[in-house]
Amino acid sequence: MLAPLYLCRESYLPSAAYAQSKLAQILFTRALERRLRRETAPVQAHAVHPGVVNTDIFNETFFKRVFPWVIRLFFKSQDEGALPVLYAAVSTELEGKGGTYISNCRVTQTGDLADSEELQEKLWTAMLSMLQLETFGGLQS
Repeated sequence: MLAPLYLCRESYLPSAAYAQSKLAQILFTRALERRLRRETAPVQAHAVHPGVVNTDIFNETFFKRVFPWVIRLFFKSQDEGALPVLYAAVSTELEGKGGTYISNCRVTQTGDLADSEELQEKLWTAMLSMLQLETFGGLQS
């Protein structure tokens, strides 16, 4: 696993940070989904990747200033980026399949690290500690 980002300040790689953030999103989602099932909650959790969406986050980038046409050509519109989130929220195909990673309105396979319950629990514990919480939404650890 990659070193925690706070240890990488001198050798920060945006692509590595992005990959770590996606892994954390999936780990958290699966830890949350396990707790929701245990509590028989009438909801489920999904990690959703909307794709590369033309949002304000790119406004001050070199790429958007020099090649704005490329972004319009290859990036999704904000409406298109919302579709995978809506799919996760309302699709009957996902009923009973919580804990999935959804990309482009499809359940997508993840790497072995994302399946590690040990890593999921480490992230869950770290999250509670950082937020100075004993529980998250009343869900027990």
